[in-house]
Amino acid sequence: MERQLLGFSLSARPLGERVRELENEATHKIFEVSPRQNLGEMVRVAAVVSDVRVVVTKRSGQEMAFVRVEDETGSIDLVVFPKIFRITRNFWMDNIALLITGRVDSREESPTLIVESIHTKETLEEVNKNLFIKIPKQTGETELKRLRSLLLANSGDQSVTMVFEGNNREKIKLPFKVNWTETLAYQISEILE
Repeated sequence: MERQLLGFSLSARPLGERVRELENEATHKIFEVSPRQNLGEMVRVAAVVSDVRVVVTKRSGQEMAFVRVEDETGSIDLVVFPKIFRITRNFWMDNIALLITGRVDSREESPTLIVESIHTKETLEEVNKNLFIKIPKQTGETELKRLRSLLLANSGDQSVTMVFEGNNREKIKLPFKVNWTETLAYQISEILE
């Protein structure tokens, strides 16, 4: 109620502290999103919900939302179309920290994001447990054997799915798990390049 009465919260943690756990996954701070430079680009921002307005569309009669989020650098408006809103409806509450992925659009020279997906700290942890490795088209049997040996040598608790580039983008979930590190990521890129 502090927020509705005063327009800000006296007892809540500072914005920066609330979004800190999601910042590493963000590609931009809000002030860095520009309709001139980023128009049409996909960006990810870590922010806290400050205002939500749910509306019913005239054409389909479905609910969608206009949301305002903020981080310590500024605020931005989001457009959440019915398909995404239906899936994410329970996350659009005041003071919830979210990682928002969206396409940059503009309204009257101000940037807006057309929301594609959102994550909370909890849902992001689930996603990060499953690792995806993109296998280029030209990758041969020798490289795949080296990759397998490398992954087996780095066992851990993250599931691995290999995504083979090409027409059907075949996915294969490996029967073992790995411990993901920056060193391992570098070694994988060395094999696949």
